[in-house]
Amino acid sequence: MKGEKMKAVWNFALAPEMLKEYVTTEEAAQILKVGKSTLEQSRLNGCGPKFIRFGKKIIRYQVDSLVEWGKEYSCTAEYERAA
Repeated sequence: MKGEKMKAVWNFALAPEMLKEYVTTEEAAQILKVGKSTLEQSRLNGCGPKFIRFGKKIIRYQVDSLVEWGKEYSCTAEYERAA
């Protein structure tokens, strides 16, 4: 069942109830199509998506936080024009 839910997330068929689901760093990286180490580094630098720490070693991301963080990087051009 969980595999089916995550498959739907990876295909961006996001049902409203799935936006509140917690995912691991590995699953978050797959959703964002980035490497796990990219998320780990951005978490250390404070520039990545919001995360939740359950205890000392358990890190989880909420799917809606990943979506919101990704929207911040939306662009309409690859390069900025010189002023």
